[in-house]
Amino acid sequence: MSLQLAILRARAIKFRPACRDPMPMMMPMMMPMIKTQPDPIPSPVLRPAVIPKSVPYVAPKPKHITCDMVRRLVCSHYDVRLIDMMSERRTKGVVFPRQVAQYLCTRMTTLSLPQIGRQFDRDHTTILSTRRKISTMREHDQKFDEELSQLEAQLWAMVQP
Repeated sequence: MSLQLAILRARAIKFRPACRDPMPMMMPMMMPMIKTQPDPIPSPVLRPAVIPKSVPYVAPKPKHITCDMVRRLVCSHYDVRLIDMMSERRTKGVVFPRQVAQYLCTRMTTLSLPQIGRQFDRDHTTILSTRRKISTMREHDQKFDEELSQLEAQLWAMVQP
């Protein structure tokens, strides 16, 4: 059996079809050669533990801050719909929260400017311009700086254990 499988794998590598993995195309030919055995009886150790219904489900906290987390937090803070933030609209009520979210993404995530731009369907130069603008506003307006600090603290609270 293993010799036949090795021959099929060699053929799959030799022909190199347009798809990335040739094995799915070879599976119909391999199925008759693969010996099917019934699964062994699972032991009690391998069975999943039964959780009583009285225990509430607590979702695990994410390990790092994502652009989606930032967008959702900014939308709830500025009372803007997510679909409006991601749209092409240029009204002040939508543009400013979008810029705040872009700024927070540059500060709080590990993504590069082009990656953040793709998250917002914008060019990376737009993200760069936004970062400069919001940084300047933050330096000159103490109240706005406190507001952003509060948003940053809320984001950190989402990922801290």
